[in-house]
Amino acid sequence: MAVVLIIQTGKHKGRKILFPPDGTLLIGRDAECHLRLASTDVSRRHCELSNTENGVVVKDLGSRNGTFIDGFLISETAALNPGSILKVGNIEFALPGKRPEPSGQKPKSVDDTSDDDIAAWLTDEGETEDPSDEESTIIRGSVAEIAAEEEQVNQKDYTRHPQAQEAADIIRNHWQAKEQH
Repeated sequence: MAVVLIIQTGKHKGRKILFPPDGTLLIGRDAECHLRLASTDVSRRHCELSNTENGVVVKDLGSRNGTFIDGFLISETAALNPGSILKVGNIEFALPGKRPEPSGQKPKSVDDTSDDDIAAWLTDEGETEDPSDEESTIIRGSVAEIAAEEEQVNQKDYTRHPQAQEAADIIRNHWQAKEQH
C-alpha cells in the first residue's frame, strides 16, 4: 500500500508526497535525502520514515532541533498514526486518515503499539485519499535536482535547431486540434 504525506505549511501546503517504492523516506538537508528541506532548523539527516507492517514509523536521526509528532518531541523511534501531524523544522506533514481523539499523551513507541491499534489504523473507514491522484508527488531525486531539470526543459533554445522548433509546433498544433474536437 502506497504511503502519502500531505504538506500542511508553507507555499507547498496541500501538496502530497508519495513514499519511494522501498517504503523509506529520508528527510533532511543532505543531498542523499529523498525530501530535502532548505531550512537551518532541519539537520542534514533529520529523520527517517518507514512504512512497516505495523504502520508508519518515524525515527529521529539525532537531529539538533528534534522531530515532533502531534506536538510531542520523539526520542529515537515512534509510530505516526493516521491523522497525526509530523513536524520537521518549521514544516508540518499530515499522514492522511482519521485523527485520533486528543489524549494529552505522548505518541506510543513502536514497542507499545498493540494489535488493536494497528487494526484500527488499517480499517479507517473515513479514509478517502487516493495516492494515485494528480496531486501526488513521486520523489525521484532531491527537490533541487527536479527543479533544475524543469528549468532546463523550460529554457531550451530552438534557434540552433529549427527542425526541433518546427516539430514542437506541429505537435502543439496537433494537440490543440484534438482538444477542439
